[in-house]
Formats: sequence, structure tokens, C-alpha cells
Amino acid sequence: MGLDANEKLLADYNDVFADIMNGFLFNGKQIIHESDLENCKDRSQYKFAGGMHEQERDVSKYFNGNRIHIAFLGIEHQNKPEKEMPLRVISYDGSIYRSQLLQRKKAKQKRKKEPILDEMFFPAVTLVLYFGTTHWKYGKTLYEVLSIPDNLKPFVSDYRINVVEVAFMAEE
Repeated sequence: MGLDANEKLLADYNDVFADIMNGFLFNGKQIIHESDLENCKDRSQYKFAGGMHEQERDVSKYFNGNRIHIAFLGIEHQNKPEKEMPLRVISYDGSIYRSQLLQRKKAKQKRKKEPILDEMFFPAVTLVLYFGTTHWKYGKTLYEVLSIPDNLKPFVSDYRINVVEVAFMAEE
């Protein structure tokens, strides 16, 4: 079992996952508790070039409060910088938004009345935990990894990924 697999197994524990998210998203403040987390599937499929393809997240959980999803939280582990990481992350996050649209459509087809809070969509938040011993050397936004003509830039949404350089964190 490689280092990446061990990292995934450890981060999948709700208490560890909550600590990671609280540390990086909320500066250590205990906003997410392990009891607020619900396991969810880490795989999604998409159609491309006449076939079905699958993508798999490293670790993901629903962050729940008052019986509703507040957010979808994901962690990607990287041992080396990857130029395409913004494209991968936007693909993962996009699959969460697409899933919400499909679930909403399915619920409407069943003609079920949903509570008002369930009518809101929830955000997808992904952290890239980079364990390499050199600084991340590639772009962290779509603009930095795409070749975009200046006249198209106003029409292309930028997307930023959250890379945490674990080896370069302060000891505290």
C-alpha cells in the first residue's frame, strides 16, 4: 500500500477529516464536527468520445447541519505537482453540481414537495493536500493552465483550486 493510499485511509476517518477541514478552512476553529459528516460516493461518470469514463476522488464527505447538506467537502492528495490539477478539480466539483441538478429534476418528476431549505443548492469545496518537498510549481487557476486569447478572457470563468503545501506549513 503506497503513501497515497495510507493518506486516503487516514483522511477518511470523520474525526481526521473534520480536523483537516477545520484547520485549513477555518484556521483551526471547530466549525465541522465529526458527527456532521456523512460518507458519500467518491466516483462519478461522464460520457466522452463515445464511451463512459469514471473519475474518482480521494476522500469526500457531505457536511450536514439540521438534516440538510451544507456543503460537499473533498480532499485530493498529491505527492508531486500536477499541471492539470485545476482541470481535475473543476471536473470533480462540476460532477457534484450536476448531481444536485439531476436529483432536483428527479424529485420534481415525483411531484414531491421539498422543504424550502432543500431547494437551495450546496457548494463543493475541495482541498488539494500537497505532500511534496518542493513548492507547487504549476498554476492554481484555470487562467494559469489554459491558453486563452485576450479577446475571450472576459467570457471564460476562472476557477481557483485550494492547494495546501503541507511540507511548508508553520509548525503550529
